[in-house]
Amino acid sequence: RVNNNEAITKAVSTTTIATGVLSPEQAHAFVQQVFEATPMLSAARRVMMGARKMNVDKLGVGSRLLRRRSEGATVAGMAAVSASQVQLDAVNLALPWEITEDAIRFNIEGERFEETVISLMTRQVGVDLNDLAWNGNTTAPSGTTLGASLSSSATTMTVASSAGYPDAGVLQVENERIYYASRASGAFGGLVRGYDGTTAASHANSTAVTLVSDWLTTALNGWLVQGAASAHTVDGSAISSGAMDKAQLKAALAAMPTRYLTSAASDRLRWIMHPRTAYAFYDSLTDHVASSGDLILLGTNGKTPYGYPILEDPAVPTGTVVFTDPRNLIIGLAMDIRVSRDAGSKDVIS
Repeated sequence: RVNNNEAITKAVSTTTIATGVLSPEQAHAFVQQVFEATPMLSAARRVMMGARKMNVDKLGVGSRLLRRRSEGATVAGMAAVSASQVQLDAVNLALPWEITEDAIRFNIEGERFEETVISLMTRQVGVDLNDLAWNGNTTAPSGTTLGASLSSSATTMTVASSAGYPDAGVLQVENERIYYASRASGAFGGLVRGYDGTTAASHANSTAVTLVSDWLTTALNGWLVQGAASAHTVDGSAISSGAMDKAQLKAALAAMPTRYLTSAASDRLRWIMHPRTAYAFYDSLTDHVASSGDLILLGTNGKTPYGYPILEDPAVPTGTVVFTDPRNLIIGLAMDIRVSRDAGSKDVIS
């Protein structure tokens, strides 16, 4: 029995790589390693798609289905099982990966080099896929303009409006692509200039700013977008002045239908949040009774608020908390995984 790395490596030789679709065994090994890349992908419900489109059934019943019955009388209000479906629709994604001839020739790992490359590739796919699963949003904002001139080295950008833009993404300003790591009202921060092989340049006030359409998170609608449309949501900005504390989590519990909190599967519910959001919650607890605060600072308490564990995931935007059974978060992968050499460079595989 071969391990995942060995199964993939048999199809991928960094020195003689050629275009080809991985066999089912190799594709399964590739996907297995991808899902092991992050705790969230490991906890979420994974669906191996036999086709590019696939429906996943949901079954659910309401509460109080039992009825009082009288002898000889028909029971009124028969309850049918409610059935609905989630449709999975695969999109194409590619990971360009450059391996130079020198890297192959002079690597220090010898025969284990291919295994290392495969591990790095599958981990990168997993991390990026986790980001897409949370933050994917196909709705493109209408576009905006610079609210002030932008120098070639500036790391913050003022715009007429940042409404509708994702919390992180890639912007196009004239011929320059600019990655931004944070979004505020009328501004983008954490800029990486000259992104994606472009050249950093200065731009005048009122220059058009658009979201790059081929950025990863525009590929599909992720869990947060779908949840905002159909899940129970709580606006925490008016709770504790927006500060992260137990009142925020208490409000989320109050919004959760009781049948889920009392179901046999309630022990699988998790608070899912960015590590910084979790730290803010832990810090709020240290303001309480001294002994309890000391335990939290020592890392021995506070990680299961109201009895439900916290699952930290850096792909979740700071200030956002998702309370759910991770198995309600579904991600499907079509098993059409192809490895190919870039026609423009013998050093790039995808």
